[in-house]
This record gives sequence, C-alpha cells and structure tokens, in this order.
Amino acid sequence: MDRQTLTEIAVSVGAVGTMIGAMMFVGSSYTTNNELTTEGGQVLVGVIFLFILLMFAVGFALSKADFESDAEQASHDGANGS
Repeated sequence: MDRQTLTEIAVSVGAVGTMIGAMMFVGSSYTTNNELTTEGGQVLVGVIFLFILLMFAVGFALSKADFESDAEQASHDGANGS
C-alpha cells in the first residue's frame, strides 16, 4: 500500500475510535437504571455532531495533503543513493 492510503486508513480509524470512546463515555456517565438520561441524549447528539465536523476536517486536510511531492522526494532520494 502507498503512504497516502495508509495515512487515510490510520486517520479514519483514529477518528472512529475517538467517536466510539466518546459514545462509551456518554453512555457510562449519563445513565440511570441502565437507561440514557435526557441530558445524556443531548450530549450524545452533540458528540455525533462533533464527529461529523471532525470527519469533515479530516477529509478536507487529507484532500489538501501533498502526498505526490513526498513520493517524488522519496524516489529522487532513492535514485541518488541517499
């Protein structure tokens, strides 16, 4: 796999892991008698909204990342024997 694909996978898995962790935190912090409280539901909606914003930011940052110049630099370094 190339560097761009590995970076995209790592960042996406990290973002999803953060989302799952936040949801677990909300679920454990805002429960009464094994049911999510009203406030917990509101916090969970906020977490989902922040996840959407996070994924937008990650996608935008990855789309602006210049992976081709990194690949060109690596191929030039390899061609020079460095």
